[in-house]
Amino acid sequence: KAGARLAPQVRARRSAAAEAISMNSEHDILLRAAKGESTERSPVWLMRQAGRYMKEFRAYSDKYPFRHRSETPEIAIELSLQPFRAFGTDRV
Repeated sequence: KAGARLAPQVRARRSAAAEAISMNSEHDILLRAAKGESTERSPVWLMRQAGRYMKEFRAYSDKYPFRHRSETPEIAIELSLQPFRAFGTDRV
């Protein structure tokens, strides 16, 4: 098994992450589709860069430099949530 060569700490982290993701079955459509399982619809994955065309995103870009936007949690969260709110994507 490929995972057998991993350090125990790495295996434990991966296992915990997989368990946390699988516990939220409401939002696991992307993972199920990636595994080749049948899903009720096609999953949507929108990268944050796609928000650059959004007026709200550009307002932050005009006001704050990139590093400030990236290193200020409140701003980074808001910019991450804008496309999620606008398009109802499966993940943020």
